[in-house]
Amino acid sequence: MKNIILIIKEILLKIRYKKVEWNEGEQIGDKYYGGMKDDLFDGEGVYIWRNGRKYIGSHRNGLRQGRGTFFWPEYGGQYTGEWLNNDFHGQGTFIWGNGDRYVGDWYNGKMQGMGSYTHEDGEQYTGELLNDEPHGQGTYIYANGARYVGGWYDGKKNGMGIEYSTDGSIVREGFFKEDEFEFEKKFR
Repeated sequence: MKNIILIIKEILLKIRYKKVEWNEGEQIGDKYYGGMKDDLFDGEGVYIWRNGRKYIGSHRNGLRQGRGTFFWPEYGGQYTGEWLNNDFHGQGTFIWGNGDRYVGDWYNGKMQGMGSYTHEDGEQYTGELLNDEPHGQGTYIYANGARYVGGWYDGKKNGMGIEYSTDGSIVREGFFKEDEFEFEKKFR
């Protein structure tokens, strides 16, 4: 009985999981190994492009959807996380070839929501993002240890904020507009 079950599983795997190689058209040289349904990628699989790019993860109706990892060998980049309709969407981590790293929310292929972006030199932004830019409330820590805590708009300091020196003391506190300090907050 046990052998029959193993044989049935093996037959089902051979039917469900396929190897596809393209010999013509724009996908010539590309390869896919994994689940197929109605001639579309479906389930777990590996897609390897002729240029060396690779995706390992879930597919649905021919699209990257669910969890997966995409590799860009030409510049050392890698994204691991959630996908929707071939876009980064949900929680994920992107590592650039230069060492920069973003961990956080994605929406339709863009950094959006809460996240943390760390530059290769150690500078780091943690907070809200919109369309790949700091937007909302966030903290930026500079390589020397100084930091800014406050509002952001389209990647620039905007609204109320506090700049701290490397020893943690307040340098200035007040209103910023497009990265420029406008006026100091008055204490009563």
